Order: sequence, then C-alpha cells, then structure tokens
Amino acid sequence: MDKHASIHNRLDGDAEAVLQVGHVNGDVHLHSRSIREPLPAGRPISAWSAFDLGVHRAITVPGESLPDLPRYLRRAHDTELDEQLTDSPSRSVMVVLTGESSTGKTRALYESVLAHPRLREWPLWYPRTADELLTLVRSGRLDGEAVLWLNETHNHLVGTTGDVAAGALWSLLDGSRGGSAVVLGTLWPQFWAEFVATPRSAERDDHANARTLLQVRTHRIRVADRFRDEDVQAARSLGAADPRLSAALSASGRSLQVIQTMAGGPALLERLDYPDDANDRFAAAIVTAAIDARRLGLLQPVSRDLLVEAAPGYLDDQDRVEPPEEWFIRGLARAAQQPILGVTALIPHRRALGAGPADGYELHDYLDQHGRIARRGRPVPETLWSALLRHTHDSDDVLRLAESACQRLLHRYGDPLLDRALLTANDQTQDYLVALMTEYGRLDRGDQAAAGHRLRTAAGTLAPTWTAGVRSTSSDIEPARTRLRPRSPSTAGNLRGT
Repeated sequence: MDKHASIHNRLDGDAEAVLQVGHVNGDVHLHSRSIREPLPAGRPISAWSAFDLGVHRAITVPGESLPDLPRYLRRAHDTELDEQLTDSPSRSVMVVLTGESSTGKTRALYESVLAHPRLREWPLWYPRTADELLTLVRSGRLDGEAVLWLNETHNHLVGTTGDVAAGALWSLLDGSRGGSAVVLGTLWPQFWAEFVATPRSAERDDHANARTLLQVRTHRIRVADRFRDEDVQAARSLGAADPRLSAALSASGRSLQVIQTMAGGPALLERLDYPDDANDRFAAAIVTAAIDARRLGLLQPVSRDLLVEAAPGYLDDQDRVEPPEEWFIRGLARAAQQPILGVTALIPHRRALGAGPADGYELHDYLDQHGRIARRGRPVPETLWSALLRHTHDSDDVLRLAESACQRLLHRYGDPLLDRALLTANDQTQDYLVALMTEYGRLDRGDQAAAGHRLRTAAGTLAPTWTAGVRSTSSDIEPARTRLRPRSPSTAGNLRGT
C-alpha cells in the first residue's frame, strides 16, 4: 500500500468542514460537518428531577412511606453558598463545591437554587460533556439570566476540549458578554488539585485554562465529609420527622459519615468486596469492569454490550468454569435493579430520545472514588481493553483511553485508539495527539499526524485557533516534541485513568 494512503485528517469545528486526504497527489474531498444532537433545553429547577441533576437517592426504611428526598439538613457550607448567591442576579459568578464522594455537594446546590427567590425562575442548563458545554457557551444561550449546572465538573474540564471549554467559561464570567450567568459545579478534592497544579517546566500543560478559571474566577466552598457536633444534634432533631436521618446517623457509627451512609455507599462497597452468593459475584465482576473502564478514561455511560464483553475477564476462577448461561443477566440485575437501602451500584441511563430500555449505565460515584484508589495500578484484563476498543464511540473518551493504553505500553490497543482519535481530531486535539504520540515513542504515527496537520494548514482550510489568548498553529508541534518527556507515575494524574 502507498505510504500516504493511511493519512486521514478531519476537522470538526468552527470551519464547519472536514478535509480528508488520501494520496497526496490524489483527490481531495470536502464533507459537511455531521449533525450534532440538540442540547437539552434550559428550564427552571422546579422542572428538573433532583436525581437527573445528580442528587443521589437515599436509603430506604422498611415500612415507611416517605418522599423521594430526605429532609434537608443545613450545614456550614450552606451558609457560605447562600452568601455567594445573594447578589448573583446582578453579576456572573462561578461557585464550585469540593468534597469527597457522597458528602452532599449536589444536594446543597439543588436546595440553594430551589430556595433562591430569582434563581429558581431562571432557565437551568445541564450539559453532560465538555463538548456540550463548549457548544452551549458559544451558542449565546447563557448570555442572559441563566444557571449553568456542572455537576461533576471534571467531566467538563478534562482533555483538550475541556480546557477550551474552560477558556470559553472565562469569557462568560468576565463581564464582556453582559448577562448574569451563575455557574455551579462540584469536584472531588483530588480533581481540584490536579486541575490547579502547575506543571514542571518539561511537562505538557493540559489544564492551563482550567487552572486559571478555578484559581481566579471560581469561589471554592469546601464540604466536610463528617458531621460536626452541631450537625449531629440537628440530625437527631430532624430524625423524628424523617427516620432515614436517624437510621443513617446510627449506621454511620463513630465515623459520623452520615451523608455517605444516607446515599448507601458503604453498603454497596460491602456487597462488592464481600459477595454473599453467586449473583453477588457475577454483579461484582460487572461492576469492577465498569470501575476500571471509568478510571481508564470512559466518562460516558458504559454500554451493555461493553459490559457483556468485558465482564468475563473479572469472574473468579470458580465462576469462569462453565458458568450458568444466564450469569450476566443475573449479575446485571443484581447490580442495576436490586438496590441496597434504595441505591444501586449501576444506575440505568438512557440518552437516546424517547422512552425505551437503558442504553448505558452510570457507576455510583462512591464506588467510582473507591475504585480509583483501591484498583490503582491493578492490571486490566484483556477483555476490557478489547471491549473498550470495540464499543467506545465518544471522541473524548477515545482520546483518554488511547493515552491510558500508551501509559501502560499496551500499543496493540493504544495504536488503533490513536488512529480513531486522529480521524475525529480538530485542530487543538491533533496538536495534542502529535505530542502524545511522540512522548510515548510512536514517532512514525506522530510524523504522520504532523504531516497531515501541516498539509491542511497549507491548504488554507484551518482558521487559527485561540486558547486563553494564545494562538496555536502547526509551528507549535516541534517545540512541543522538544519539551516533552515521559511522566513519572507520581505525576500522572487520575484524569487519565492511572
């Protein structure tokens, strides 16, 4: 095959065009940009389900008929949040609550907006990905009175698209566009630390815009992971009206991690670590596959097809030998349909329009956070890598998975993922890919990507791109190669699934 035939380049961005190059002396084809799914419309918070906004379902108490949400117990961070939002209708503001998993961050934001005399009437927009956030900010829909909901904000700021989206958020908050947007987010402390960390001089700066956004334009409010004495007393008082609070307070014991217990996290973890029967073991295999997929970089809901292909590699020795034909169905039912104290390890999800069966599953974030620590450095079965290669379709996820594979020197998976990332790469992402390929010794692929980038630029099809006021063109590629060196394990962040 001609050595140029494998060069394929695509631009999907403001140019509204894709340029595909085959043989250098052959034909050049220009295709129109693919149509994106419309963004969900903004609507007042009262028109949203609290669970659709990311609030966890609470534990249940046998024999009690109770509302979906437990009685809300105000704590120190609620007062600080109210102070930040008091003047928000007259100015743009970004507030991010940081705290460990299942400590009440999202519920606090929900209650604050719901009780606010004006914000509760404003349209609330909830993009799920960095790409959706960037599209929404650029659309102008947030230039008036709007609440922008960024639950699990790391999903919106990670990767090249995420850092561009962070730059766009800056323009939304600096007053240059008018309006009074209120941006509300949540982050685990380790993600905040990774975003704001200053890279060493020889390291690639993946979060330049996000770092500036969080340090300069964002008010951070810390949420405690344990109840204080006054919180315990308030919970006891409210427990008479809502027995779930009393049950959680009692079950949390001396740890006083009442909100985590309320969200059912410890019970889910106990089932995962100490399965009681075969169905629990089958569920543990499926859930562990979802945990590993998440820490490797798959942020979209994990599909059933991916789990079917990946989970056999997580069965223990006794279950791999002639398991029952319906083992996966039984395990998935236990993980996603049979709650413990009202919550499940996998949350059925549907992104397709209209009603129908689940087309993906979200991992409970208590298990997500636990898994990133407990399984850090653990080998990943080949069944998962093969499933990720076959069933990952989101371009940002493909890029994160490609880097995770390269970090582990698993080039039999990393190379095809890099190829797929190149096919959908915009200008900024392709610069990133060139540096990534070079950093991990894929020089032949890095040279191909750089050549394609220069060819497109020479053809005049790329408009210059801007990130935080810095112009990025093909001239950035060679200096990036010179600066890069392999990162040590201690500096490789969780955002890349280590």
